[in-house]
Amino acid sequence: MNKKMIKLTTAIAAIVAASAAQAATLYSNDFEGQAGVNGIAGFVIGNETAGGGWYANFGAPNAEHEGLNGYSSVVTNEGGTGNTSGAQLKTYSDYNPWGPHQGWNSDTGFVTTKVYHELGAIGADQLGKTITFSFDAKKGNIDESQASAAAYLAVIKVSDFSYAEVSGSTPVANTSIGADWGSYSTSFVVDAGMIGEVLQIGFSNTANAQWAATGMVYDNLEVTSVPVPAAAWLMGSALLGLAGVKRSRK
Repeated sequence: MNKKMIKLTTAIAAIVAASAAQAATLYSNDFEGQAGVNGIAGFVIGNETAGGGWYANFGAPNAEHEGLNGYSSVVTNEGGTGNTSGAQLKTYSDYNPWGPHQGWNSDTGFVTTKVYHELGAIGADQLGKTITFSFDAKKGNIDESQASAAAYLAVIKVSDFSYAEVSGSTPVANTSIGADWGSYSTSFVVDAGMIGEVLQIGFSNTANAQWAATGMVYDNLEVTSVPVPAAAWLMGSALLGLAGVKRSRK
């Protein structure tokens, strides 16, 4: 390798290293030291029905499904294969969707429980960066013929007080998660329209039938912000390509 190629390779490595150096962890949680029903520090739990209303009804759903009251909890018995952490987040919906809500209807009746955490407003310094939500997960007792679940990373519009999800990444659905622990992630690139809005991570569990089982288990949550690495690699590839063309003409 000649001196010019060595310098070029060094420059590309420096670009990539500089990009990696700007990576930042925005949030992490392994649920250690947290325990009990609805005792998930920093998270909000609520139910949404087909009619769009929200209910803070933390009563006792069918206790025989989970052995716990409430809609989600931090547990210590879901370590299992591939996960040695002492505590995990278990999410599940209200098993009695027609009871305290709108009344059961086979066409429109459902209850979605959301367990979410807000990370604050997205600053201008995040423009063009990739925000990634990574986590470990496995299926709980979810009955996929009667229920669905997902982990999501979303941008919530608050500037006009609508407080609605307006953009973000593709949620990781229960159908993509295995019965044993695995690692998953979802991400998006911040654009100008997201600046000033709120970044939110969360989990949803939807019961589509009476007493449907919806349980999922999560652990080792992490949200990171990184400059788009593809830009550095594309620049490097372009430089290498130009160098190759130049050499071929000699």
